[in-house]
Amino acid sequence: MSKGNTKAKAASIDMTAPGATRHIEVTVSKQTTDSMREIGGSEWALWNDTLLQRTMLACPQYAGPDGMALDNYNAGVAGLALRAFAPRDEVESMLASAAVAMHASVMECSRRAMLPQQPSDAGSRLRRDAANSARTLIELTEAIQRRRGKGTRQTVRVERVIVNEGGQALVAGAVTTTAPLPASPPAPAAIGQGAAPMAMFDAEPVAVGAGAGEGERDAGSDG
Repeated sequence: MSKGNTKAKAASIDMTAPGATRHIEVTVSKQTTDSMREIGGSEWALWNDTLLQRTMLACPQYAGPDGMALDNYNAGVAGLALRAFAPRDEVESMLASAAVAMHASVMECSRRAMLPQQPSDAGSRLRRDAANSARTLIELTEAIQRRRGKGTRQTVRVERVIVNEGGQALVAGAVTTTAPLPASPPAPAAIGQGAAPMAMFDAEPVAVGAGAGEGERDAGSDG
């Protein structure tokens, strides 16, 4: 890694425990580089160096190419992984460090599960651990995206809205209509409302036998 531009920083940190009689003060004074800031996201070299070291120790240690020191190789790999997240501050670098460790866990559990001498029950347990680590890795990555305001958005599309007579609807955004909705048919009137009462008998009453007598009288007069 290139050293880059250096920036001199110094600060005094009071680390005295509450209620302690002995005063402890630590002075942090070290030069930080732009390349290390791309890894740890901090202006302080102490934070960037510590984060890189702990991230490296949380990952399996593998031998590098011939002639390359073990620590240099693993630190370089961890540093490149952290740099890929481009942390902007200490909080994002912590999330990125945990994500790198989870990725290493996924790969190591998967490697051990595929060993020829590995018992089947142990292999199944290792594959479950790998799956859990993968889910945690996704959650950490999404947490970084949400912190940057780039979280996943949920889109709901409304294809059709039907509002019956007497109802109300509120639609936000632009609304385009192609044709007016058909009017709803009027509701039927209730019985006894809006109509004249129906008479039980429209014709005048007729006496029983009156029609027969009149017919006889007509027949007699004709004779």
